[in-house]
Amino acid sequence: MKLFPSVLLACGGVILFTPPAQAQTFPVNTMPAWKSYMATGNPSDIVSSPAVAAAIGPKVDAINGQSLGQTLRNAVISATEISIPANPSIPTCPVASCPTTEGAGGPVMTAFSSYGSTTLGPQWEYQGYFGLYMNTGRDSATGGIAAPGAKMAAYFGAMQDTQSGPGWGINWNISRNFSPSTGSNTLYGQPGSGTMNAAGGMAANMSTIGAEGDLNNADLDCNGQDGCFIVNEFLNTTSRFTSLAGIFFGASSGQTVASYHDGIFIGGKANGGTADVASDNDIMSEGGGVYGYHSAGSHSVAGIFSESAGQHDVLLTGPSTSSNLNIVSSTSVAKIVINGSSSVGDVIVNTSSPTNVFSVQGTHTGMSAYQDQSTSAAALNASGSYTTAAITTANATNTKIAFTAAPEQEICFASSDKCVEYDGTKLVYSSGNTRLFSIDNSGNMTLSGALTQNGTPCSRRSCHICRRSMRGIWSRSSPS
Repeated sequence: MKLFPSVLLACGGVILFTPPAQAQTFPVNTMPAWKSYMATGNPSDIVSSPAVAAAIGPKVDAINGQSLGQTLRNAVISATEISIPANPSIPTCPVASCPTTEGAGGPVMTAFSSYGSTTLGPQWEYQGYFGLYMNTGRDSATGGIAAPGAKMAAYFGAMQDTQSGPGWGINWNISRNFSPSTGSNTLYGQPGSGTMNAAGGMAANMSTIGAEGDLNNADLDCNGQDGCFIVNEFLNTTSRFTSLAGIFFGASSGQTVASYHDGIFIGGKANGGTADVASDNDIMSEGGGVYGYHSAGSHSVAGIFSESAGQHDVLLTGPSTSSNLNIVSSTSVAKIVINGSSSVGDVIVNTSSPTNVFSVQGTHTGMSAYQDQSTSAAALNASGSYTTAAITTANATNTKIAFTAAPEQEICFASSDKCVEYDGTKLVYSSGNTRLFSIDNSGNMTLSGALTQNGTPCSRRSCHICRRSMRGIWSRSSPS
């Protein structure tokens, strides 16, 4: 293990500094001011054994030695184990915790701390690096994530006992466009404490990334087959009780702007990539929660917004026990609103069902169960195959009027040529522009042809016989 250029031991803890590059001078260690008796001939220069022992005592033994306040330069430690037994004792200054007031617990203390400053230009620089080459353990593995022979480059573990305060397993913080603070309790201006620079101080194209996880799969296409488990991040629990959330996004108290434009952004080809992020589902849920997706809060436009260029914006195929779509709301102005234009239809139903295609229930006082205010060729076009009737009101037994029409509106048959209308004073039957009979509000009937008593009305098959027998027989008056 190779440490940083300078190491400082303090109170049993370790704090690592990486100073800017500087000229290295050879260290000068303490030594007695002894002189050789053979050179001086002065008996007082003869050193006694106790004096020699006292001078050797503060030096570090090569084996099982101890030291205090040592400074190591360009040190190489070939140890299999380094133990730091002391409790946290080094004052540090993380963002939003510096300086911590005595009322809030006092200064932040750590057992191990590492601070540094970059010194290079175009080269990459790491403050710390952990690397592990893994090429053993295959024969002991049984598959899955808890297999014997598992390897990992780094592990962070924390445990909270009954008297613990708030706990974190790991925490990172990156501050964009900040400068280190100076003064007391700022750890000499090291990163952690800081002050904001003037807005726009950094180059706009310089990225800021809180954490990055790179997964490079050069082995196989894994979709869970044969027990394969290849993921970039895995969140697992071993709990006795249910926790609040697996991932929770928040904003600090006092923040006056939104944290992100998009809480979760899934990129791919659409934003310059050469491949899509997911081949099957951008988000997949096989959970057993009450809701697969729950949108709450205050969304100024919509809880769900789709601009997908695929075949469908929403595709519902699940074997739901009640309904594929259920809208329950008592405060919305409208439940479903469809705007825009379409080439084949706004709502198309192509199902096989033993019940009603549309079933309108509930109470709609003062309005209609169905209302059409469009500009169309027809409000209703019944062009299917119906075993009973195209329109039936037989089951509306508590409704007196089955159909209403405004004066001078026509009810037409035979491609809109044979029509019945009420013109405000009488009911009129017409063929084209010719009125054939009418009956007024007093019951007076006027015919354009003859009236046959005890005759047989024409059927579809015998109408041509009726027309032939009645040809030339007309009344002298014409319906007005």
